Amino acid sequence: MEKLEQERAREIGGRIKVRRKELGLTQEGLAERIGGSKSFMSELEAGHCIASGLVYLRIAGALDVNIDWVLTGNLPAAEVDTDPFKRVPLVSKIAEELGWSHRRAVDVAEALSRIVARRTRDGHRWEPSRDRILAVDAALKEDDK
Repeated sequence: MEKLEQERAREIGGRIKVRRKELGLTQEGLAERIGGSKSFMSELEAGHCIASGLVYLRIAGALDVNIDWVLTGNLPAAEVDTDPFKRVPLVSKIAEELGWSHRRAVDVAEALSRIVARRTRDGHRWEPSRDRILAVDAALKEDDK
């Protein structure tokens, strides 16, 4: 592999690894979802090999992310919005109910909006549940300690 290809392979592998861990998947679990092996996933995440386009499509599907993000790290313009409350409208309702400060509500909304998965497996827009929003709030509180 050329130096530029190696660098790009490491970047792609790094994104795959981060997202896999966000979902709580092992390399073996992801490999099963795409019809590959654990050793292949290890090599791919480390940037020691390059997969075919079809494999990257399978990985994107298994990780519930856009193929463009897997390959480039960029989200499509349609999925990027600067107002965190537009991206996660339930946060403002919960914040009002629980008396959160504006800063706390923005922090939770921004954390949720950073989640790369924007679509469910059946193609619908992903919306976090009340439980997910409260879990993110609790995790942010832990980080502040």
